Amino acid sequence: MSKGQFSLSVIASAVLFVCHSSSFAASSVTASLDESNNTVVLDQPQTAPFHYRSSTIPLALSGMTIMPAAMGQTTDISHRGAVNGIAISQDRVSFSPSPYSAPHLVLQPNLALQTQVTTASMTGVTKGGKGAFGSVDYTTAQISPTKLDAQANIEINDNGGGRVGAIASGLNKEYGMLFAVDYQNTAEETGFVTNLDSDHSQTDIMFKINADSLAGARNPQTTEFMYQYTNSENDHSNIGLTSQDWQAKPGRAYSATENDNREGQRHKYQVSHIVNLSDGSVVMSDFYYQSYDEQISQLNSLSGVFIGTTELSAISAFDKAPTTGGLALGSMLEDNQYSGYGLQTEGVSQYGAHQVTYGALFHSDKAKMRFGQQDWTWSQDRSLASTNIDNALLAYIDDVNVLITSADAKLNYGALSINLGLSFESVSTTREIDVEAYGIEAADFSDDGWIPAIEIAYTTGAWKAAVSAKQAWTAASAGNALQQAQESLQYQLALGYSNDALNIGLNAYVQDFDNQHVTCMWSMACDYSQRYVQDNFNDTSVNGIDLSVDYTVGFDSFSIPLSAQYQYSQAEFGDSGFNDLIGLYVKGEQLPWVPEQQLALNAGLIMGQFSVIAQALYQSEMGYATAINGGEQIDTQWKLDLAANYHISNVHEVYLRIENLLDEDLVSQQSNLGITSQGEMLSYLGYQARF
Repeated sequence: MSKGQFSLSVIASAVLFVCHSSSFAASSVTASLDESNNTVVLDQPQTAPFHYRSSTIPLALSGMTIMPAAMGQTTDISHRGAVNGIAISQDRVSFSPSPYSAPHLVLQPNLALQTQVTTASMTGVTKGGKGAFGSVDYTTAQISPTKLDAQANIEINDNGGGRVGAIASGLNKEYGMLFAVDYQNTAEETGFVTNLDSDHSQTDIMFKINADSLAGARNPQTTEFMYQYTNSENDHSNIGLTSQDWQAKPGRAYSATENDNREGQRHKYQVSHIVNLSDGSVVMSDFYYQSYDEQISQLNSLSGVFIGTTELSAISAFDKAPTTGGLALGSMLEDNQYSGYGLQTEGVSQYGAHQVTYGALFHSDKAKMRFGQQDWTWSQDRSLASTNIDNALLAYIDDVNVLITSADAKLNYGALSINLGLSFESVSTTREIDVEAYGIEAADFSDDGWIPAIEIAYTTGAWKAAVSAKQAWTAASAGNALQQAQESLQYQLALGYSNDALNIGLNAYVQDFDNQHVTCMWSMACDYSQRYVQDNFNDTSVNGIDLSVDYTVGFDSFSIPLSAQYQYSQAEFGDSGFNDLIGLYVKGEQLPWVPEQQLALNAGLIMGQFSVIAQALYQSEMGYATAINGGEQIDTQWKLDLAANYHISNVHEVYLRIENLLDEDLVSQQSNLGITSQGEMLSYLGYQARF
């Protein structure tokens, strides 16, 4: 598992470098079970035909609970009831630039540039508070050990959109290098009356260069530099359709939302360094900097009133039969900047059969949030004309500094092992107000917490079993009025069986929250006053079972791979009340963002150069409410994708992929703001070459 640790004896010499390999670190049995049962390798025969760009089903196959999302939107996740305190890491480094100052910000990488994704059910203590309630770890494409290795991919869908990407890397005597680029564009016709397109485009670039031991180095070492850039644009609204309009034409939107837009630009720099010491110890260290800027325009008001059921009905009526007087609309504007940098280092020492890992992390991040309002006149010809722009209704800056120290010991006594971990995290938070509005208050506070963990495990032959317990802790954000950390006790029984053909994992867990955080999430159309708050729920309880199965049936001329991830979760409120984000909630009710059941399936047939693979995602009922918009339930949903590919030769491959094969009217959001669609059935024809 990925860990962020450091050797006290060598911090002075290793403090300026990064590493993203965890293969040397002491791994608990729970972590090794997660790695074997909750990993999706993206270039395996049962997954490669999908040529992933989207992470929805792969994340579900790796064990995460998926929040429904519209086309082009980032896949939001929860884990065993928690929505904050889940680390999203790439090559050991946080993928979101501001996991502390902007806990509502969720980013997922383009899977075209990743090799695998792994979910941790109980994060190692070295993740600290940002991953105290689980983690998702991505691994990027690696530099080839050969002189030259390249692949190129191009595909087009039946809507005229397409995707194209390439990765080239090579190694000579002095250094290795990798360059990757990927571009995707997808469009849907969404205007309720007008011929409006909902477009999503994204460009990703990644560059790596590495070198082995420096001249005169006493110990073997590797240094790597990586740069990543992402630019994305999404013309899609969170405002959906009334139920009557949805029945008439599912998946459409209103022409009033034609100026809704989200743009994002991301930069990430990372340096990696690994030192193998002569006594078998390993030192790995990280330095990283990343930034993310986003600009958003989102329809949110009618005649000065935040859109709810009545306003949505008026917009629907006008779209069908415009009147001479027109309507006055308003859009919320956002211009947000996030940035973060950090230094983490890790050392693994061997003492006979035992391993001890020491770690430290310093992280600092900042979120600068600016909100404005743009007024529109919606005319009889359905055209929109801007009448006024206010760029500074609300502005604030959150600044967070974090220090984590940790120690993790794995004591091995034959088949029995004991894992003891302890982490201490100190967090300093400030919020400065540039423009005061909506009762927002400055914040300046510090908090710290201990994260202890214990595991007792037994391994015999193909069987593994582990019992573990952990005190999880995640610091409050600046928008938490009570400045109350998220805390819970986690207990888990993990069982695993593995042989050449079959891999089974079973986790039974109990999670008792003293306090649980919730921020604006999962396509919520939050207003200004909800964008800067973090609310608390007391005494939430989450109990459940996670089951994973990987099985391959091999015959002389073909094979049948099967992977399944099933989650059953009882996640209930511990009391009744009302807050700014959820509205009314009742003791004993299921948390609205947690489906009681989720099932992800991957199954297919591989016959020589030809394969047919199906992937499916099932979720039981979900629903959420907001204090302003109300809320309704999303019914049970199935999503099914199918891919067929044929290897013409070792170099050339062609494939056909169909997304949402059942052509269901899948729902990503259902509230008084209307019903929003996840997208129509799309067919892709693609070609891939490897050189």
